[in-house]
Amino acid sequence: MSDTINNLFDIRLDSDYKDFYILPKQDVRDQLANAEKFIEEVEKFLKEKYK
Repeated sequence: MSDTINNLFDIRLDSDYKDFYILPKQDVRDQLANAEKFIEEVEKFLKEKYK
């Protein structure tokens, strides 16, 4: 999970500080899938912690 967060952070930095940044469609799809998995894991954690 930390690799996903680091990768997304790097993409954000690149898009914020480069003059022109294009993310390929497949990378967008991959990161969307990673974000959905992250949300699932957070929900699972919260449900277990706050039963």
